[in-house]
Amino acid sequence: MGGHRTWRLRDSGAGEASSILSHSLARTRAASCCLSSTGTLHNLCGGARQTRHVFRPGLIDMPPRSANLWPRDPEPLVRGSWDADIIDELAPVEGDHVIDKNRYDAFLYTDLEVLLRGLGIKRLLVAGILTNVCVETTVRSADQRGFDP
Repeated sequence: MGGHRTWRLRDSGAGEASSILSHSLARTRAASCCLSSTGTLHNLCGGARQTRHVFRPGLIDMPPRSANLWPRDPEPLVRGSWDADIIDELAPVEGDHVIDKNRYDAFLYTDLEVLLRGLGIKRLLVAGILTNVCVETTVRSADQRGFDP
C-alpha cells in the first residue's frame, strides 16, 4: 500500500472531522450560508464552492518545493484517481461548483476569485482539516483580495 493513502480523509483516521464537516455542510446548504471544508467554499447566497487539491499526471504542476515531501509511488492526488475524489460525505450537490487547485491557496492559479466575484459574493466562512495550511492560506489570500473571510 502506498504511503499516500493517508492523504485521503476517510483513510487518515479523520472520520470524526469528516462527520463534523459533513454535518456543517448540510446545515449551511440548508441555511444558504458559507463554509469551506477540506476545500469547500460556500457563499452566503447559497450553493457551494468546493476546492479539490489535485495534480496532473507526472505531478508536473506540483510546487517544486513540495516534490520531496510527497510520496511518488504511486503519484498522489492525480486528477481522476481515487484519492483525488471528494469523499462521499462532502460530495457536491446540484448548484455546487468544484474548483481544482494545486497549491494551498485556493485562489492561486484558479478561477475561484472570478467565480465568487461573478456571483457577487463578498463574505466567506472557511473551514477544513488543515487549519494552519490550506485554510489559513486561503483566508489570508481572500482578505488580500478584498473579501471578508
